[in-house]
Amino acid sequence: MRREHRFGGPSLLRLSVALPLQAGRRTAASQVATITREREREREREREREMWYLALVCGEKEKVLGTQRAPGNCPYCGGAVVATDVEKAVRLCFLPVRLKTITKYSCSHCSRRLVTYP
Repeated sequence: MRREHRFGGPSLLRLSVALPLQAGRRTAASQVATITREREREREREREREMWYLALVCGEKEKVLGTQRAPGNCPYCGGAVVATDVEKAVRLCFLPVRLKTITKYSCSHCSRRLVTYP
């Protein structure tokens, strides 16, 4: 009967007994750490694949409707502020589910995104 570790893998004691040392260079603990890192990398790759599939099914497209000069100056460099009207379309399986028009503010000199507070 195998004892499972709380992280889902075999216990450290089992692995240290079951793994033969490779040419006397590595200890059993370092082999366990290597196996743990490899499992973690594989889990991370799986999460990235799932996110990629989700991005194919669900997505968000932006379309610039127009730009105009906005009042005020950039607080960082003193350049002119530009207001850009953007239409966002949230899509599910390539069908638009929600359309939303927002205004984004940026500096025309340093291209920094500026945020307005209500």
